[in-house]
Amino acid sequence: MADIIEKFFNRKNNSENKNENPGAFPVKPFVEVEKGNMNDLGYTRAGRNNGDPLALNNSFQLIKSGQIVDENNNEQKQKEILESIDKKINDRKTEINGHKVAIDKIDKVELPAIETDIAAQKLKIESLKKCAITGKYSRNRFNLTLIWVFFIAGFVYLYLFYVSAIHSALFRNIAGEVANANNDNIGQLLNNVFSVAAFKEFNLHWFAPVIFFIFALILHFSLELRNRYVKWPVVGMVVFFVLVADGMLAYCIENNNHTLSKLMGLSDGSWIFYKSFVFYLVLFFGFFTSMGWSLILHMLAGEFEAINPERKAEEEIQGIEKNLKQLYVAKGNANTSRIECQHSVSALEQTIESLEASKSNVHYSLVNLEKNIDDFYNGWLSYLNGMRSDFHKKQECEDIYIRFKSEYFNHSLTA
Repeated sequence: MADIIEKFFNRKNNSENKNENPGAFPVKPFVEVEKGNMNDLGYTRAGRNNGDPLALNNSFQLIKSGQIVDENNNEQKQKEILESIDKKINDRKTEINGHKVAIDKIDKVELPAIETDIAAQKLKIESLKKCAITGKYSRNRFNLTLIWVFFIAGFVYLYLFYVSAIHSALFRNIAGEVANANNDNIGQLLNNVFSVAAFKEFNLHWFAPVIFFIFALILHFSLELRNRYVKWPVVGMVVFFVLVADGMLAYCIENNNHTLSKLMGLSDGSWIFYKSFVFYLVLFFGFFTSMGWSLILHMLAGEFEAINPERKAEEEIQGIEKNLKQLYVAKGNANTSRIECQHSVSALEQTIESLEASKSNVHYSLVNLEKNIDDFYNGWLSYLNGMRSDFHKKQECEDIYIRFKSEYFNHSLTA
């Protein structure tokens, strides 16, 4: 019931000034509440004011505000309503204190901490930029020396191996070897993985190893890719191509050895290439060594990057900038929470003002309030009925009564 009365009087208080009779004089506040039988009070006040319509309107306002009350009013219920309103006010004040504590925490703890972190991250970025200009990052000299040794040794080995292997697979003169074959060189002819003859002839096999070094570089650049969904498929394709190329090279070498054995009458013609030891030997010396050398190349490139302070600083700065973005988001969230708390405080303060205003207009029942208005007007009307000569004053009072009832109780009456 208290909520209904509170809403009723909040709405009526907001509309009082708009619907006030232009000719009415202001109501002066009473220090003491006038209490008695509403019918008798209406008759008495009418006589005191000679039935003046403006005085009737002011009397209605005094009844509504609780300064003229019926002697039969239940004061206990009014007290309960006032206590209920006070409880709501205290609850709103508690909420305001909670929001103010939250605002104070944001202002004194959260925002200063975020600002401190932002300043520290920016200072770190500036420090990294200065170090990138003036200094160099240290390297492990032992690792670098070791990588260089294996890189050069692997390069020389792979170049010589592929010169020999490509010669044995594509440029081998099998007819000449058969013609010059004897018991002294037959073993060398049949195991022609590393051929000395490849280095005694000048042909395209001297340039063919470049293809394998190119794919080693491609593998290195593939490992440099940052997007793993692109990186590993590309790495897999490069490795597969090198494996196929080395496999075809091993097959050609083994096929030439089989042809030579057949021409020399050392084979019955049956041959399964993948059961040959030479086939896997070529793959081992070629493919696996090529992959190992590619990884050494990648490691060597990484060591060179270590002496590039700007590149190293750039990577660290990117990580710091990600942290800065998160800090700025946290700062924005804190400011948003602060604004929301301020809006909540303002809304609660307005609610408290409205509740405080409603305390001066408390009636334990709207029905009883309307009854008090009716009884008071009946008393007023009794006085007017005795003034038979003043019909216009009675009509004006009737209009005021109808307008008041229509405005505050939503009753549509006809005089």
